[in-house]
Amino acid sequence: MGYPLGMENGLIEDAQLSVSSIRENNEEQYGPQLGRLNNFNGYGGWRGSQEKGDWFQVDIGTLRWVTGVQTQGRYKSWEAVKLMRVGLSSDGSVWEEVPEVGCFLSMGYPIGQRGDPIVTTLFTRLRRARFVKITVLETPVNWCLRIEILGFRDRDCSDIYQNGFETSGVYDVRALDSEQPIQVYCDMNTDGGGWMVLQRRSNDNTDFDLPWDVYAYGFGDLGGNHWLGLERVRRIFGNRTLQLRIDMEDDNGDTIYAKYSSFSIGTADDFYQLTVFGYSGDAGDGLSHSNGSPFSTAERVNDPNMDIPCDSCCPSGGWWYNGCGQSNLNGVYHGDTQDGQALLWNDIVITFVEMKVKPIE
Repeated sequence: MGYPLGMENGLIEDAQLSVSSIRENNEEQYGPQLGRLNNFNGYGGWRGSQEKGDWFQVDIGTLRWVTGVQTQGRYKSWEAVKLMRVGLSSDGSVWEEVPEVGCFLSMGYPIGQRGDPIVTTLFTRLRRARFVKITVLETPVNWCLRIEILGFRDRDCSDIYQNGFETSGVYDVRALDSEQPIQVYCDMNTDGGGWMVLQRRSNDNTDFDLPWDVYAYGFGDLGGNHWLGLERVRRIFGNRTLQLRIDMEDDNGDTIYAKYSSFSIGTADDFYQLTVFGYSGDAGDGLSHSNGSPFSTAERVNDPNMDIPCDSCCPSGGWWYNGCGQSNLNGVYHGDTQDGQALLWNDIVITFVEMKVKPIE
């Protein structure tokens, strides 16, 4: 269904609203600022010239995925638009018309009762738009209109950054399979901003030697040490190919990084198999060795190249191992480097690490 994009709560400002006409040119009583869902000021909504073809246009402010509209008449019986046409545009000049949709209100309420029914009209598919225009096609003699635009605000941290939020912190993003948001930490400062943090470790306060199910759904504090969760990454990005950046600090205090131009993980049925390539950076390539490897934890080893029971190399923390591998960023903080369980990158002991992704443009 999507979320309200800001008519009722004021996130969409009055300056972003335009109309074809205002009844009696009386903006105070009939202007577009009154055409917000559940507004009860003035005469209960926007009123145009009362002619067919009047239109109400909303500038959402940026391109969004739009899923539908909600409409509402005045709280006096029968003062509602009966049939409308919805137009969508990315630039305000070229329009795509959604097939005519009715918004007839089968009942009204006496003046003074604020319980007007809301008619929700959902589109048959997601549409990308910045401008939404509702054109009146059929009405009773008198009518007014209040609306809300439904859609999705932000799919990921890069959307949030592009929409003008440039402060790093915790934000809500949209899952592909649910209307409920997922909280993530967004890095808005590094390498162009808009990175979603998958993992961060800066001390030994958080145990990372945890079972499979915990790695699937995430753990820790988003503002500190945490693992976002493989299933959450899948729910946010699906099969989209991402960039991966890993910022690290070694035990000498030197900062290093590794960046991959292509990164994705498979489904749970594939044990979140890793696909990664396109290394650049100054830390050395510590991950391409694990390309094609399944994710494993100590109690659920899916890696066919790891000997179980192990002797010289035992898994600690969840990772794409491929045998002993060249890295384990979920290993034991300040752990023993001799048994392969330490927090390592290319055999370098790591004291700080942050893994982050964003979609390929």
